[in-house]
Amino acid sequence: MTEQEKITPNPDGRTDTLDRVMRYAVQKGGVKSNQIEPAETRWGSLVERFTQMQAGPRAANPEAVPALIYAEFKEGATRHDANVIAMTALVLDIDKDADLDRTRAALAGIECAIYTTKRSTPTAPRLRVILPLAAPVPARDWPGMYRQFAAALALPGLDACAEKLSQPFLAPPGNGYFERLAGEWLDPAPYLAAARQADYDALPVPEAVGQQLPPVPLLDMQLIPAPLRGWIADVAHRMQCPVDYCAVGALVALAGVVGAAIGIRPKRKDDWLVVPNLWGGVIGPPSKKKTPALSDMLKALGRLEMAAADGSQQAKASAADPETKIKQKLLKRELEAAIKAEREEQRAQAAADAYIEAKGNQAPSRQRRLSEPPRAAAVIKLELSALTAPPTGTLQARFRTNDATIEALHDLLSENPRGILVFRDELVGLLKGWEKQGHEQDRAFYLEAWNGHGSFPLDRIGRGHVICDNMCVSILGGTQPDKVRGYLYQARQENDGLLQRFQLLVYPDTAPYAGMVDEYPDAAARDTAFAIFDALGRADFAALAETDRYSKIPHLRFDDAGQAIFTAWYDELHLNQIEAPDAAPLLVEYLSKQPKTFAALALLFHLIDRATAIGQGQPPGPVSASAAGRAQGWCGYLEAHARRIFALGQTLQSQAAGELARRIAAGALDGQETFTARDIYRKQWSLLDDTEIVAEALNELTEAGWLLRDAQAASWQMRGHVRYRVNPKVRRP
Repeated sequence: MTEQEKITPNPDGRTDTLDRVMRYAVQKGGVKSNQIEPAETRWGSLVERFTQMQAGPRAANPEAVPALIYAEFKEGATRHDANVIAMTALVLDIDKDADLDRTRAALAGIECAIYTTKRSTPTAPRLRVILPLAAPVPARDWPGMYRQFAAALALPGLDACAEKLSQPFLAPPGNGYFERLAGEWLDPAPYLAAARQADYDALPVPEAVGQQLPPVPLLDMQLIPAPLRGWIADVAHRMQCPVDYCAVGALVALAGVVGAAIGIRPKRKDDWLVVPNLWGGVIGPPSKKKTPALSDMLKALGRLEMAAADGSQQAKASAADPETKIKQKLLKRELEAAIKAEREEQRAQAAADAYIEAKGNQAPSRQRRLSEPPRAAAVIKLELSALTAPPTGTLQARFRTNDATIEALHDLLSENPRGILVFRDELVGLLKGWEKQGHEQDRAFYLEAWNGHGSFPLDRIGRGHVICDNMCVSILGGTQPDKVRGYLYQARQENDGLLQRFQLLVYPDTAPYAGMVDEYPDAAARDTAFAIFDALGRADFAALAETDRYSKIPHLRFDDAGQAIFTAWYDELHLNQIEAPDAAPLLVEYLSKQPKTFAALALLFHLIDRATAIGQGQPPGPVSASAAGRAQGWCGYLEAHARRIFALGQTLQSQAAGELARRIAAGALDGQETFTARDIYRKQWSLLDDTEIVAEALNELTEAGWLLRDAQAASWQMRGHVRYRVNPKVRRP
């Protein structure tokens, strides 16, 4: 910069446009160099210098004429669009159809400098116009502002290169025309407003995003058996949780009590057997009382286990009683004598038979008995076993466990023939635990236990050979929607039908908190429900139900009306749902397992209805039509929940996009002009804690018009990275 261009204070404070300061940069090292030197000068000094340059002789080497970039750059930056902070002057390059008079007329009243360029000739004039700006224009607004001003001028032959942020322009080359038009510096404000409005109008209109989960019906209270209805409704009211949580917990708990003690053959003639063990759970947001509600339902099992422990203690106390021990000793002596007498009788009979065979039909004389014969050995054995036998209606020792290895669970099943219920506070954690290293056999074990009546021999060093006749396991737990989403997303490539076996898995809508409920429990309703558990837990179904040589488990069948309901439902399920051409694979696999659910629920409902009679030793009879109808209602209710649950994984991308859209609309990104996918991932928002899902959500929002994608380079040496900005129409209609 020369001494002439240096800014000196203006003592009289004049506001002449020639005294205003303008910033620019000088290109160093030739037109192909990216090295620049920032500078600033008074507009008047720049005009005077340009006048002298154009009035002088033409430069021998036009490329050596200084090239100016009318922009403010970042400190220490190179010539690159990404380094421009703001533009300080607008340049018009009129390369075609240049007309000086027309240009003057178009720019009347605006401060500017006009000169001919190095390639200008008398027959093909070329003009360059420098218009200093009254206010710098931010780099992001420059293209739109430039286009709006050029359109307003309507001058032909404008070169679009002047729109570029870091475009250099040669100073006057000499021996040409130069003119300054006095006026006001160009005010960019109206053109910026017009450009922003034009850009806004050109933006896409944001579309609705975020696929909604399918709706689910409210649980009809009539589907809950009457003896359990009051208890379930009372707990749900006091817990302030959906009644669905308690209903599912109660049914799975009851399935854990009945287990493999009795089954049902759903077909009239076929020997297909269903054991009423159930896998179920509840899905809901945090702090919605999932675990407390389920734990309250499991108190019925705790009472049964306590009663079983009391019965065991009574049997042990009876066996330890001195009188009992004396009676045992006497009975053992009597049994020994009876066994000896029976053997002597057998030998005597054999000798008599041999005598008759030797002597013909002459029978040997029999000796007179000196005393009464002893009692039969079988009668004595019954009396001996009755001394230490557990009380009538004995309960098995265990009905539930919270955390057990498959070896420990196998031992529990071998000692508790009805089966066991596994309760886990975090259901997805249980499923993921089966996939950990060293637990490869856990998944296969549980899949086998789902049937409820398989045999599973287990051989382990130190444990020996343990046989479990009834592999009957029920499962109950709770989890959160996000955990199910993640599990379904990770398992989408390897689907072995595990989650589809959770037939009683529900995801109901939850109501907002409405204030604490502090009321006494409904003791009468609870006692009624617990009596059902007790009666079915003590029932000797082997003596009350049909058995045959093909199955060790007693079983029932439907009555005629119940069989008609099941058959019609079964046919409709396969014809119209499972074989539907547009049915989702996950749902088809779920529905293909519903016949067991129908049969198991129908059996449980029938046993509940007949619990009092069963407790009095009466046969339960065939499964009724009312129980079958209630099971059919439950299957429809559960199918709706299955559609919602499987949609968690199928629409994960859309749901993540919807979650991000909701946060954008709420202003979560208002402080960031642009952002990257990594910025979103680092926030660890719900559904947006996986890099792949974040990328898919950003793509969907971009396609839906919520986001605008801008690929920029981090620097001229680094490869580009994608940045996003929010569409202004998201916040303004």
